[in-house]
Amino acid sequence: SAASDVYKRQLIDDLAERKELILRAYRICQDILGEHRITAICLSFLASIYDQEEDLDLAEKYYFESLEMARRIYGEDGYITADCMLNFGNFYSNNFTDATDKALEYYGQALEIKRTRVGVDSPHLCPILFAIADIEECLEHFDRAKKIYQEIYRIIKLNFGLDSIQ
Repeated sequence: SAASDVYKRQLIDDLAERKELILRAYRICQDILGEHRITAICLSFLASIYDQEEDLDLAEKYYFESLEMARRIYGEDGYITADCMLNFGNFYSNNFTDATDKALEYYGQALEIKRTRVGVDSPHLCPILFAIADIEECLEHFDRAKKIYQEIYRIIKLNFGLDSIQ
């Protein structure tokens, strides 16, 4: 329909505008700050935009650069490094049906870092656990997925009480 075409065009225009702004921000951060958390965040945003545009080669490149910068800034076991690993895992999980092992590898590393950093009962683990459970379900490993969902339930119940679970 005409309305649908207008909506799609607006999304494309918005994405192009965001990409231009983030590229400018990235260049400024790179020139002024060098390797800095904000520069790494810009790289991650760029990767996300290229991912949305389905330019998977550039998306992968920027996700990788963001992860490597986070490793240099925060170390292998940094909290932000774990966030970058989660992003990379999501990239592989969402775009490549044959890359579940790669996605699970990144998710597993991110989960271990977060467990060490925030503890085994932290709700910050839930996005990673959900991602892992989703892959396990897709692989028809229903018993594994069920155990992970039970872990998520336990964490939410512990942190927020039964009223938050619906």
